[in-house]
Parts: sequence; C-alpha cells; structure tokens
Amino acid sequence: MTPPPPGRSLLAGDSAPASSPDSRLLPAAPARSGATTVLPIIVAVSSAHLLNDTIQSLLPALYPVLKDELHITFAQVGLITLTFQLTASILQPFVGLYTDRHPQPFSLAAGMVFTLGGVALLSVAHTFALVLIAAALIGFGSSIFHPEASRVARLASGGRHGFAQSLFQVGGNAGSALGPLLAALVMVFAACAGSGKGSDPADEPDEPAGAGAEDSPPPTAAGDGAAGQGDPRDPGGR
Repeated sequence: MTPPPPGRSLLAGDSAPASSPDSRLLPAAPARSGATTVLPIIVAVSSAHLLNDTIQSLLPALYPVLKDELHITFAQVGLITLTFQLTASILQPFVGLYTDRHPQPFSLAAGMVFTLGGVALLSVAHTFALVLIAAALIGFGSSIFHPEASRVARLASGGRHGFAQSLFQVGGNAGSALGPLLAALVMVFAACAGSGKGSDPADEPDEPAGAGAEDSPPPTAAGDGAAGQGDPRDPGGR
C-alpha cells in the first residue's frame, strides 16, 4: 500500500488506501463494542440494594425504642452508631479492594445473609452487648454487599455507566427512606396491640348472683329503733 499524499492522512475508517490524488477521505466508522445494557440485571441489583438499605436504616430509627427499653445512655447510643459505621463504612473500601482482585459474585447473597442475621438478633436482643453485635452484623452485610453489587451494575451497563450507577443508587436511596417509615409502622401496630389487651368487656368475668346483696351495708341501729316503735296512733303499737 502506497503512503498517502503529503498533507493528507489515512483514517482508520478508509475502505481503500489513498493511492491517487482524486481519492477522498472517508469518515471514520464508529467503534462497535457489541456490549448491550442488561436492564433486568441492573433492576435486580437495584432491588437488592433497596432491601439492604431498608434494613440498614431500621437501626437508627429504633434508637428511641432501644434507649427506653434497655435504659441505655446517649453515650451508649453513640457507641452503637460507631460500631455500625466502623463495619459498614470503614471496612467497605477494603472489601472493594479484595473483590477487584478476586471477584466474588456470591458476596451479594452473603451480604444479605449477614444483614438478615443482624436484624434477627436485634429483634431478640435484651442486653446492650447483643445490640452491639447485631449492629456489627448489619454493618458487615452492608460492607460485603455494596462493592460487589456496584461492580455487577457496571458490568451490566453495556457502557452506559452513568445510567447503571444512577439506577443502582435509586434503590439504595428509596430503601433509606422506607426504613424509618416501616419502623414507625411497626411501633404503631405494637402500641395498638398493647393498649387493646384487657379492654374488651366480654373478657371480664361475670359477677356471681347475690354478690351485690352480700356487699350491701347492714341496717343501722337508728333504723332498727325507728322500725320497732311503729306508729303511736296505731292501737296495736301501744
């Protein structure tokens, strides 16, 4: 192939070499990678993100309940937050560094299992130590879930990285908003169920017959004397 004439360059999109002065340059053909956006995968990952962040946001919403039931101080509430943030935020970059070198697709399910275990333990925690362990488990689940879920969303983007990441974030933000609402709903139902116990008149035992007569006070002595005197105009009472 002869080199192009001076002042002209051979573009990558040329279908034929520029061998004659009359040949004109063709526009470069756009590169085609063949990758397509797999929307169902992105939606599935975003839905899992919604569930994970919904459970995460339940913990801060339950702080007033935990403080009243366990009689803990504000310093202990701060310690719960510190435990959760250390495992959920500080640990997360290290998990991301590891999964970049050693991809672990099953970590999506593993993260959800850790989060579910933390919520289950939180539901039966009656001591401050158990609450700390439950907060740590929820944080571990978050740190394991997010790096790999974000990587899967990027792989399914088909080059539309901004769209995939934004749709992934929509699930997380929606979950963070739904968590406190669900916690409030559960507390309202629990309060209604607690106040309704024993308030039904049908549940009260029936009063035995004659109980009212036994409880009535005996007649007074003055009443007896008045009854014995009778009417002075009555001949039978003289």
